[in-house]
Amino acid sequence: MYKACVDRMYAATKAEQLEHRITKLTSKRAWESKAAEEAEIVLEKMTQEEQEVLHSYQREKKAALNALKVLLRQPFGKNVAAKAGTPSSQPILTRKNTTKLLRKRRR
Repeated sequence: MYKACVDRMYAATKAEQLEHRITKLTSKRAWESKAAEEAEIVLEKMTQEEQEVLHSYQREKKAALNALKVLLRQPFGKNVAAKAGTPSSQPILTRKNTTKLLRKRRR
C-alpha cells in the first residue's frame, strides 16, 4: 500500500512541477510583452526554441496527468492488511515503471 501511495505522489509531483514550469515561462513572456508595450518597443515573437520548450512541457504535463489518472483508477484493495504478506496479482508500479508510462504518453 505504501508503494502505491508513493507512485501516486510521484506522478502528482511530476505534473505539478511541469505546471510550475509552464506558468513560469508564460508569465515571464507576458511580463516582457507588457513592459515592451509600455515602453513602446516592438518585441519579437516567441522563438521556435521557446515554443518547442513550452510545447514539450505541455505534452509532458498531459502525460503525467494521464499516468496519474491510470494510477488513481487502480484500487488499493478491499482488505489490504490481509494481503500485506502476499504478493499482489497485479504488478506494483515503481518509479521506473511510472516514468515509462510518462515516456510512452509523451511520444
